[in-house]
Amino acid sequence: MEDRIKIDVYGQLYSIPREIIENGPASRLKRMYKTGSSVSKSECIFINRSPESFAAVLRFYQTGELHIPMTSCPGAFIKELEYWEITPDAVSDCCYNRLQSFIDEQDTLRQFKQNSEDRGWSESPPDSYNCMKNIRAKLWEIVDYTKPSLAGKIYFGLTLSMILLSIFTLAYSTDPGFQRAMTNCERLEYMKSSNMEGYEMMKPYLEEMCDTEFLPSNSVNEMSNETVPESFSLQADNETDESDFKVYVFKIMHQTFYVEQTPTFVDEQSSIRPPTFYETVDENETVISGSEIFDDLNGTFTFEFLPMPSLFLDVPIPQMFMELKNVKVPDMKAKLFILIIMESVSNVFFTVDTILRLYSCPRIMFYFMSIINFADGTALIGAYLHLILYYRYPHLRYGNSWIDSLAYIQMLRSLRLFRIVANIRAGKVLAYSARKNVKDLTILILFLIAGMCTFASCFYIVEERTTIESIPDAWYWAIITMTTVGYGDIEPRTKIGRLLACICAVVGVLLLALTVPIFANHFLILYQHVETENVVKRLEKKSTKITRNQNIENTETRKAFFIV
Repeated sequence: MEDRIKIDVYGQLYSIPREIIENGPASRLKRMYKTGSSVSKSECIFINRSPESFAAVLRFYQTGELHIPMTSCPGAFIKELEYWEITPDAVSDCCYNRLQSFIDEQDTLRQFKQNSEDRGWSESPPDSYNCMKNIRAKLWEIVDYTKPSLAGKIYFGLTLSMILLSIFTLAYSTDPGFQRAMTNCERLEYMKSSNMEGYEMMKPYLEEMCDTEFLPSNSVNEMSNETVPESFSLQADNETDESDFKVYVFKIMHQTFYVEQTPTFVDEQSSIRPPTFYETVDENETVISGSEIFDDLNGTFTFEFLPMPSLFLDVPIPQMFMELKNVKVPDMKAKLFILIIMESVSNVFFTVDTILRLYSCPRIMFYFMSIINFADGTALIGAYLHLILYYRYPHLRYGNSWIDSLAYIQMLRSLRLFRIVANIRAGKVLAYSARKNVKDLTILILFLIAGMCTFASCFYIVEERTTIESIPDAWYWAIITMTTVGYGDIEPRTKIGRLLACICAVVGVLLLALTVPIFANHFLILYQHVETENVVKRLEKKSTKITRNQNIENTETRKAFFIV
């Protein structure tokens, strides 16, 4: 009869030939065999371990191959291997991939949990709040949303609303549909602030229609002073393509004093005339002033010069003459008043938010080391610089001026969305997955660059210069084709070029299909883990609430019993 050793594994009896254990690798089972060699045949060794895992270990002794049971967790099987003192490297190739994937997933989850608990600098250790007032700690939990609470959720939603309000306000302020024409008062303000010529000349006309955006035309003013706007007409400005200005052509009478340069005597008669000058109204018409007959746009005007006695003159003599004067009047676009109010509200909110964060931040040094906080501060400084220049130089409010770049800096507030996303489960998983897969994403980028350079050079060679002018243009074509975007602004004309474009597109699809799932796999694993944890926490919270209610009911029942 074959010599056997009996082993009872958690109630399941195994009768194992001794030679199988003797010929097997060194392990705890072999040491048990040596211990049980002195045991009588009627007795057995009792082991309180998993029968399923022991069966896999026993098959390893029988066949030399170690397989993970399909119904066994890889983590539990690893612990069984540790108990039986068998290295995981002994696992067969068909199951080793499953085991290694489990180890990688567990390592990723462990690092993710550690990262979530640390939260970098934003969540300080409990001891760091010992030197802070409790109100600052609570305030930081609300403004940074480190712990879910009703106040934190309300502030979270308010912050998100203000970020979107700021972004859309700046975006729609560039839309002509959300802009209005300047009023005449604003035109005067612009002319005065920018020191434009003709401000005093246009002031009486624009003030008459101050609150309207319509420009006056064909007005007459009979003012008797040195500069008399007799009438004017509105023309287009030929010097600018943007039509930011309108040109008014004025007929102006000048009363000027001239002095005779050469002395004369009493018996001679002469007339004193103003010097002749020229002014161009447009490309085809020139008005000559200084003669007795003046031709202009509306008719002929004649002025007689006063005959003066022949004598030695050393006093000025008044003379009248007419000229045409071009006056530019601004005709630009301005922001709607509601957009200015919305921008001001968002700036006030972000100012208060920054003050609260600086006041309650547990680590003020690390606060300024964050890229998001730096961008947020830059946007706030740009907003206030824009506000100062907006009221200091009124002419910069209208049209497209350089201070608009200061306003557009506020678009950096869109980076705050990353901070908000970081407080959401999916956002945390996505951010960690991106950091975890930096190497994989780098490899993807390197492959794209290699393919771009290769296909771009070939495309530049086979195509004519009318199709592709330079290799950098071919780089653009290659990257657009490999990512399957295909704008169509550059297209191959030759047959070889079209064949090359097909190969380029197929290679791009394969490249993305092989590398992107690596990133997606980590994201799905972590997201499923986070969702599972969230479900468990909800169930625990619900169970705790039910237990508390039951305890309250039992307490009230006992009180009622004693009262009775």
